[in-house]
Amino acid sequence: MPAIAKQQKEFTGNGQSTESILANSDTGILYGIGSISDTAMVCGGKVLVFPMDGSHWVNMNVIIEALHSRGHQVSVVRSSICGPVTGDPEGRKVFVDTLQTGKGTSRKMLFENKELMQSIQNAKYDLVLTDPMSPIGAIVAHYFGLPLVFNVRWTSHGEGHFAIAPSPLSYVPLTGTELSDKMSFFERMFNVFMFSFWEYQIAKYVLPSYAGMIEKYLGPDIDYKSLFQAADLWLMRVDFVFEFPRPTMPNVIYMGGFQCKPSKPLPQHLEDFV
Repeated sequence: MPAIAKQQKEFTGNGQSTESILANSDTGILYGIGSISDTAMVCGGKVLVFPMDGSHWVNMNVIIEALHSRGHQVSVVRSSICGPVTGDPEGRKVFVDTLQTGKGTSRKMLFENKELMQSIQNAKYDLVLTDPMSPIGAIVAHYFGLPLVFNVRWTSHGEGHFAIAPSPLSYVPLTGTELSDKMSFFERMFNVFMFSFWEYQIAKYVLPSYAGMIEKYLGPDIDYKSLFQAADLWLMRVDFVFEFPRPTMPNVIYMGGFQCKPSKPLPQHLEDFV
C-alpha cells in the first residue's frame, strides 16, 4: 500500500506554488489532504474538493485556482498515488489494476479514518466541490450535510444531463451515437437500444459496487442516483449553444470555454514569420 501524503500548496503572487510533502506510512488511508491557504484571505468561504486524476484534474485545477485567487480557502483530497498515465502497456495495466483494487479500498479507508473524518467535520466547510465521475465527494457531502457542487460533463453513470434532467430519447441523442435531434424511426430505435444497454451496464457493474457503502454510512433510504440528483449546483462543462435542444434544470450552469484565456503576444520570431 502506498504511503499517504499530506500535500500543502501555498500560492505566491505570480500564481506559482511551492509544495511540501509529508509522507505518513503508519496510517492506512489512501487519500492525502492538501490545503491551499493565504494569510491575506478574509471573508472567504471554505471549500472541500474531491477531484479525479488525469484530464479531469486539469479542469478542476482551473476552478481551484480561480477560487483561491478570489480569497477562498480550498482543501483538496487526492490519492497519494495519483499521477499521469503512461502510454506503454505496463503503464495502462497499472492504471487499470489501481482502478479495480484501489476503488473499494480508498473509499473504505476514507470513512474508517476517524482522524481525517473528524478533521473534516471540525473544519466546518461551506460546501463540497467534486467530480461526479467518482461518488466519494457526493457521499461525503451528504454524510456531513454540506451543499454539493458538481464540476461535470460525465458522471460515474453516464452523461450529466441524463442524470438530472428529463431526456426524451425521441430527440435527445445519446452521446457517442453520432445521431442528431432529427432522427428517423430506426435511429430512434437505435438510440433507445444504446440507452438501455448503457443503463444495464450501470445497474450491473456500477450501482452494486457502491450500494453497500451508501447503506452503511448514509442509511437504507438513500440510493445511488438520488444522491447525485440532490446536488445543489451542476457546473456543466459544455456550451449550451453547441448542444442539441434538450430539457435542462435551473441549477445547471453552463460554463463551456471556462479554460479560455486572453491571447498572449507572439514571440518576435513568429511575428517575423507571419
